[in-house]
Amino acid sequence: MDWQGSDGTPIVVGSSDRSGGGIVLLDAAGSSRFAHLRFEGFGASAVHVPAFVVQGSNARFDHCLFADVRERDLLLMVRGEATVNECNFTGGKDQLTMAYCKTSTSGTEFLGGGDDALSVKGGSIVIKQMAVEGALGSGLKLDEAAKAIISSGYIGSSKDAISISEGSGLKMTDGKLSSLKGEAVDVDAVHARHGPSSVELTHVEVGGMDVPYRIGKGNNVIVDNKPLEATATPAK
Repeated sequence: MDWQGSDGTPIVVGSSDRSGGGIVLLDAAGSSRFAHLRFEGFGASAVHVPAFVVQGSNARFDHCLFADVRERDLLLMVRGEATVNECNFTGGKDQLTMAYCKTSTSGTEFLGGGDDALSVKGGSIVIKQMAVEGALGSGLKLDEAAKAIISSGYIGSSKDAISISEGSGLKMTDGKLSSLKGEAVDVDAVHARHGPSSVELTHVEVGGMDVPYRIGKGNNVIVDNKPLEATATPAK
């Protein structure tokens, strides 16, 4: 699939009556390209399907806008390779979910999500210059042994700025983490199958909360070359 608009004349995709629907790209050969698209909303889904689903396919998104009502997830990718550059995710519920994918992003913004901004389940993601503002859930969620590398970013959310569990790993250099009601970094208790999670922060400012870190026993968290001790009791 090859949908390419331009800066002055983007391709607009949506539902005029907000009656649901959406787009599903399933097991497509080769790599699909989407550039200068505006996904302006399909409305709430009765069957809880994201507005855009890409499964078993590779895709590249450049200069795209994804927007929808807060009851609906925006973009879900499952088992593929993805590049997301200079894209904006506005509204929606879970804004971008990458499940078992190899992903790279650059210059991506997440604004006003109804739940989590960026969720990564398994697989890996490399992020350059991201911004999360106003997510009602977590700004970044990693689970199922997901691996993430972030170079420069601001992550602000109502709950935890970053939530990590199930043997996932994060390296972040340069940026700021902020939470209104949670922690800057919440590392869940060690998972019996996936093992400990790991976090390494370098030159990352932490603000907006009384207790910046919640660390389950047995995990590895290093901030500016200094290991941090556990702060939370593992779940029974």
